[in-house]
Amino acid sequence: MPMTLYRSIIRQSFIIAWKHKYLWFFGLFATLLSSNFEIELINRFTNRSSSTIYDWQRWAQTGIFSPSAWANLGQMMKTDPWSFASIIIVIIVIVALALALLWLAVVSQGALVSNANKAVSSGGKVPSSIEKKHDTAMGFREGRKNFWPIFGVNALVRIMVYVLALITIAPVAISAHLTVTASLMYFILFIILLAVALILAFITKYAIAYVVLKGQAMGQSIVSAWRLFKKNWLVSLEMTFILFALTIVATLAIILAVLLLAIPIALLYVLSVFVASFPLFLATIVLGLIFSIALVVIGGSILTVIQTTAWVALFNQLVSGKGPDSKLERVFGNIL
Repeated sequence: MPMTLYRSIIRQSFIIAWKHKYLWFFGLFATLLSSNFEIELINRFTNRSSSTIYDWQRWAQTGIFSPSAWANLGQMMKTDPWSFASIIIVIIVIVALALALLWLAVVSQGALVSNANKAVSSGGKVPSSIEKKHDTAMGFREGRKNFWPIFGVNALVRIMVYVLALITIAPVAISAHLTVTASLMYFILFIILLAVALILAFITKYAIAYVVLKGQAMGQSIVSAWRLFKKNWLVSLEMTFILFALTIVATLAIILAVLLLAIPIALLYVLSVFVASFPLFLATIVLGLIFSIALVVIGGSILTVIQTTAWVALFNQLVSGKGPDSKLERVFGNIL
């Protein structure tokens, strides 16, 4: 695939993300599922402190799963039923909010894929206010309609990735001192399982596109995604590297924006201390937090819209039957 096509896809994704700002709402929640999944799983594989087995160890260290904790809870139910009821209500509220957030994330992911595809097909034309409302409603409808297949693909792939990460980390967690032969075998196993996890990340993107854009069922979409990836694995890898570089640049830009924002906030802080004004001090801290969080959230949402649009545009190219060659294939083809 010529580099100009990658450049065209990325440029189109930027234009769509800027012109279709209503997509930022979908991007905000879709980020919870789709943003930088490859980076997340690589971190799971390479960082002991973020691996699944250590997640469970940290939870166990809190004592929440110990018999004494449950015994104390049972004792509280008998001696202080109002406190026990309050705890149960808080737990129910937290679980309900978590489920609502999960539902919104899955629906938003489907809506973003659907509406990004519509924006790509229209050539990035700026929608009117009526079209935005219509597209937003249609996006939610597509997301709700495909909730279970999208949720199933995400859940299945993440379970498989966490299992692979657990298998990879287990030898190190069990024994801190491995022999040379065991270390070599572990390294080979690590590379193989990491490659499998990356393949699963690619399949997730294509499977969700097949579900939303082609109306396929979950199982059929996974099979179709595997076939599409197998035929275009090098193209997929190149797009990932390009979007990974874009993510690094965008992250640095967000950090720079936060640092620039910190300058006037710091001046206001110094002024509040100088005039000994607690209201000004409090307002400075609150405004600084609000604007910093807003920059990070909006920046992350825009980045998710750009990434999703790029993958949708690439998906359309791949399923169109054109069968483009990757950049590396063209380079090595010219050399050989």
